[in-house]
Amino acid sequence: MSQTSVTSAQNGAVIAKAAREFRTHLSGKIENPMLEDVRILGDFSDFPQGSIKDPELDDAFVATYDAGTLKLAVTNPRAALIGVFRVLDRLGFRWLRPGLGGSIWLGDFDTLKSSFKITEAAVHRHRGICIEGAASVEHLADIIDWMPKMGLNSYFIQFREPREFLQRWYRHPNNPLFSPVDFPEDDFPRMTKEIVRKVKENGLLLHGVGHGWTCAAIGLEAHGWDRVDEGSSGTKMQLLAEINGKRAFFKGIPMNTNLCYGNPEVQKLLIDEVVAYATGHPEIDYLHFWLADEINNQCECVVCKDTLPSDFYVLMLNEIDCRLTALNLPTRIVFLCYLDLLWAPEQGSLRNPDRFVIMLAPITRSFAEPLGCRTCDIANIDMPPYIRNHVEAPKSPEINLAFLNRWKSSSPGLDSFVFDYHFMWAHYFDMGRMDIASILRRDVDGYMECGLNGLMSCQVQRAFSPTSLAMRSMACLWQSTGSDASTTSSLLEDEFGPAWREANAILSALSVSVPPSMLRGEVCAEKTPMLDGLQNVLDQFPVWHDQSARRSKEFSGAWQISWELLADWLVAIRPLLYAYSRLYQSDNEAAAVWFREFQTQGQQLEFKYPMFFDWHQCFITIRDKHFIQQG
Repeated sequence: MSQTSVTSAQNGAVIAKAAREFRTHLSGKIENPMLEDVRILGDFSDFPQGSIKDPELDDAFVATYDAGTLKLAVTNPRAALIGVFRVLDRLGFRWLRPGLGGSIWLGDFDTLKSSFKITEAAVHRHRGICIEGAASVEHLADIIDWMPKMGLNSYFIQFREPREFLQRWYRHPNNPLFSPVDFPEDDFPRMTKEIVRKVKENGLLLHGVGHGWTCAAIGLEAHGWDRVDEGSSGTKMQLLAEINGKRAFFKGIPMNTNLCYGNPEVQKLLIDEVVAYATGHPEIDYLHFWLADEINNQCECVVCKDTLPSDFYVLMLNEIDCRLTALNLPTRIVFLCYLDLLWAPEQGSLRNPDRFVIMLAPITRSFAEPLGCRTCDIANIDMPPYIRNHVEAPKSPEINLAFLNRWKSSSPGLDSFVFDYHFMWAHYFDMGRMDIASILRRDVDGYMECGLNGLMSCQVQRAFSPTSLAMRSMACLWQSTGSDASTTSSLLEDEFGPAWREANAILSALSVSVPPSMLRGEVCAEKTPMLDGLQNVLDQFPVWHDQSARRSKEFSGAWQISWELLADWLVAIRPLLYAYSRLYQSDNEAAAVWFREFQTQGQQLEFKYPMFFDWHQCFITIRDKHFIQQG
């Protein structure tokens, strides 16, 4: 196989993986399948004008298939792996879920013997997943392998090591059916390297860190949102933000504690940390430089109080760029438009926008409507004033986009993407996952018009229960998939086979009759309609479960798993819906009993399907929203 213009060992390994995937999928179906040639494109005239601004970052390919032989012309090696999966998709292969048993072939032998040419370029540059929830190294390896099959191209490891998320899995604090495992401290760097190796093996762009800079700058190692004893921390407390006349950890949590950004020593410490880390970790393509988490925790001292946090932020970003340029480091820096940093700077701007990517993180947005409103003039929206430590985070998607627009106006030429949370909390209140899938697709459909160049999905890694519909909808970041209804039908038919309409009816009823926006508190819940909806769904449960169980016996392979998963999901959420019903009738005692039964069923569901369902995050999300007294 020719690999012209593919010079580095790492890029060659990605091309080699593309060839292996092509042969493995077609072996036994066609004689001697071969990825015959891969060359790096030099001419982009086949693609829409402006779609290829940077061939290292913008993924595109031309694929020529002829009866089992494939030739590719690509912008980069990652695009070769994605291109192979796009060709295999055309030949009838589908990847419903990560791991063994997640794939299925729906094609025919005539198609395998055909000839065709595909020319595709990604609609959005940024198409990624960020680690959250609870996950093992094996879970992460499986989902990272699955990502190129959906056209995704980026993976984000939060913190310097993702031990917070690994420990949630290995310690199993909320699921006694698993035996807890404690690892020595020196195992986490090894695990992190293993995850990075898997990211690079798939040619994905690596995003890193984000959280933790403010802690590192004051000499404190932090891997999560734990509380600490201030007296024993040994940190430079005089560098913390002063709030109400006191410099202390914000609510006792270092990760949520901002620093005194007007202090030159603080600025130098943060800049030195970022530059040193970038120098020591050239494998990171996008290094996220974030300030503290949480809101209304900014310094009120005489030096800081009259300057926007974003003005101090830009000052440090410019110095980081200057230092990285002097070191000839190409690392891109991602910075936040988030909470107090939603307000754009008034006194400065970024001198080298090419170095930076702005990331809108609308953590308080409503999922009752898609991000962006096509009838809204974002540039002329009245913006709330910044009132230090009295900020109310916006729920309206349009206001979030208006904040982003101000930032981009202050530093023209900025690349951008949204860091969003469809599969972090919101999906747990959508019992059929149909609503969140639709919102995701409609969000992505509007990104370009909103000035966004893609999505980094901050999410649990195991979000494939009761259906993979929503997660597979992320493929629309690569290429628009048509109307909402047609996409839903196509994805469900792939997943559930000839009886997919039955699954569609069950999942739709779950999402419509138990409105997710009401459970999330985004729309006021009217008691009678909510109770009626819950009762109607509960009345149907025996029929739905029998249908699903019967179908699981009729099919085999991936379709059998799909129907079993749906049947077991119905068993698991039945007590939760009874708990909601009692809660809406103000019968808290009965609600507590049913919620405890839901805990039992949820633990069993995760034990049976550990790759597809994150019970830890599901439990704490639903408990903290509705059943904190019962949990």
